[in-house]
Amino acid sequence: MLTNQVQVGSGPFGGFAWFGPNSFGLALVPLLIGVGLLAFNAKLLIGRLLTAAGAVILLASVLDTLRITFRPTSLFNTLLMLGLLLVGVGLLARSIVGVGTQEAEDADAAETGETPQVTVQLSPSATQSLHGVTAQPLPSARKTVDEELAELHARKAHPKAD
Repeated sequence: MLTNQVQVGSGPFGGFAWFGPNSFGLALVPLLIGVGLLAFNAKLLIGRLLTAAGAVILLASVLDTLRITFRPTSLFNTLLMLGLLLVGVGLLARSIVGVGTQEAEDADAAETGETPQVTVQLSPSATQSLHGVTAQPLPSARKTVDEELAELHARKAHPKAD
């Protein structure tokens, strides 16, 4: 919805070229000299600098001559578009950072030294059938892949006789 409301064009009110209205070729000179120097010797610092500067000048010139306008729309549509855009950015950032995942919560608990607690509510008949059964403690730390591989290698090297 947001991109349908944005109109991009160029024209008389779209900015001005850096070296005059018909000087787009002049902006290409540093880029072309840099590319030529890099073709001669790819390790020349001046060639790399001229190529980078030429690319920046070219990009800035193109962006400067663009005219970007936002077509009129209602306040509701604008708030809806921008709100959904911000929610999407927030969800993307949340997925990248890992906030709210089980691994993040486990890492937080490990940093503070807390042991994760699980609460289970059972029916009276299930409680009576479990009378006298003791719960086994959960392992405090997970094994890394390297630890598991070392354990498997040790089991393979020294199999237990059953």
